[in-house]
Amino acid sequence: MRTMKIICSLILVPLITAITLQARLGETVGQCDSRYGARVKSNISTNGVGSILYAKNDLTIYVHFIKGSADLIRYSNGEFTKLTYPLADRLVQINGRTKDWELTTKVEITDYEEFTGEKITIPVDPIKWKTTDGRIVASFSVSKGTLEIKTTKHDEINLEHVLQGL
Repeated sequence: MRTMKIICSLILVPLITAITLQARLGETVGQCDSRYGARVKSNISTNGVGSILYAKNDLTIYVHFIKGSADLIRYSNGEFTKLTYPLADRLVQINGRTKDWELTTKVEITDYEEFTGEKITIPVDPIKWKTTDGRIVASFSVSKGTLEIKTTKHDEINLEHVLQGL
C-alpha cells in the first residue's frame, strides 16, 4: 500500500504542477495575475511593456509582456521542485495550445567513454523545440534549471526597443 502511494505521488505531483502552471503566451497581465496570484516583483509600464515575477508551486515564473500580452515565459527551479524533462515537455505542449512542436535538438546522445570504451548516454543541454509554423520556440536547460518559452517576435521586438533607446 505504501509503495502504491509513493508511485501515485511520483506520477501525480508533476502532472498537478503542470496543470496549475499553464501560463500561455498571449495572456494578459490580469490573466497571469489570476493564474499565479500575488506578484513577487513587477516592472510593467502603462503601455503594458515589462515583466512580472511570480512564485507558484515552488517554481519561479518570469513573464515578459509586450503591449500587455505575454510574449515570453521562463520557469525556474524552486527550493524543492526541480524542472525535469517530462515536466518541461508538458509545459511546452500546454503553451503551444493547438500548435504542433518538434524537437530541434536531441534529448540525449550516445557516446563512448574515452578510456574504457563503454557506451554512455549523455543528456543534451539545452533541449530545444519550435512549433512547426516557427512562431514559438522553447529551450530547457537542466544545468540552469530553466525552461524558456517565447514567441519568435520577442527578440525582434526587444531589439527594436533597444535600437529606439527604450
